[in-house]
Amino acid sequence: MSEEPTLSVNLVTTAGGRPIASDGHAKFRSSEVIELEMSVSFDHLNDGSKVILSFPDAELPRMEAIVREVSGHRLLCSTQRLREAERRDYPRLHAGVPLRYRAIRGAGSYELSCDWIEGSDAPLKEGDWVSPDEFMNFSVTGLAFHGDDSVQPDDLLLIELQLRGHIDPLRATARVIRIFTLEEAERDGHHTHRIAVQFENLPDSAHRALSDLTLDIQDSLF
Repeated sequence: MSEEPTLSVNLVTTAGGRPIASDGHAKFRSSEVIELEMSVSFDHLNDGSKVILSFPDAELPRMEAIVREVSGHRLLCSTQRLREAERRDYPRLHAGVPLRYRAIRGAGSYELSCDWIEGSDAPLKEGDWVSPDEFMNFSVTGLAFHGDDSVQPDDLLLIELQLRGHIDPLRATARVIRIFTLEEAERDGHHTHRIAVQFENLPDSAHRALSDLTLDIQDSLF
């Protein structure tokens, strides 16, 4: 029997109180059962949690599905409802998160980051800001975006988020946890690496803004 084809998949969920948009790969075990291998862990989901699936590289309708089994990055889901496929590119249309970042290193970097979160520009005397591709995986715990090779694992980043409904940028700090070199076909200008970061200091205003953005995405898909 031939092996099931693997498809790229985008997933959005607000279940469990943790809004997350992520990408991964999917295999249809039957017309009603789909297995997902995602880029982030979904251990916080339970049997019965609802997710929305979109297939950017295939002529398939968007899908509502129910989680049946969860093991880290792997999910087994049953399809609930299919919707007509759209020409729009999800999540690139909906999940844009305009931001810029810069690394701070050396003694006193943590203290400087705390001062910066509170509004001080003292750490900004030297160094350049980097603006990654704004279409990224995001959640209220971290980000994964395409940037350059100016950062290293464990670097502390200052991040400015320019989100809808906020005139001034929202500040946050994050720690670089993984860096991957992109294949040549995935590169876009100076975006040569995929950078995964975990928030260290995410003020309430930024937390609410990211949560609201994910809810807006989910609302637009139902």
